Amino acid sequence: MRWIQAFNSESESTTLTQMNSAKTATVGNFSPPVEGTIKKIAIIVHGEAATSLVEGVRIELNSTDWSPNTLDFLVNGCGIRTAPAVQLLPFVYDVTLKMSKTTPIRADLIHLNSVPVTSRIAVLFGFD
Repeated sequence: MRWIQAFNSESESTTLTQMNSAKTATVGNFSPPVEGTIKKIAIIVHGEAATSLVEGVRIELNSTDWSPNTLDFLVNGCGIRTAPAVQLLPFVYDVTLKMSKTTPIRADLIHLNSVPVTSRIAVLFGFD
């Protein structure tokens, strides 16, 4: 299995917001560089500072290759990041989803609490 970072975010949005593509700071869809089958989706939630606060996040992934087209992934956060901060393990979901070079994938996120602070989220695809 190989892994690729599909999305990231440095937002504190409490409304549904599109994520950045791959490792960039540019909002947009992820264009897979290869054909394959996504077998795992890993979501990493972390903060940037001791004052970071992330209680929960919902990630929506969307592709016209999937049925249903939109899939929701919920992850809990890490609370306030006091020093020394406890590192959360990635949330890993088993899936079987088509990944095609001709079909972009979109990701949106929303924080489930009303006061997220310096939140950092990454979404990785494990694929064959």
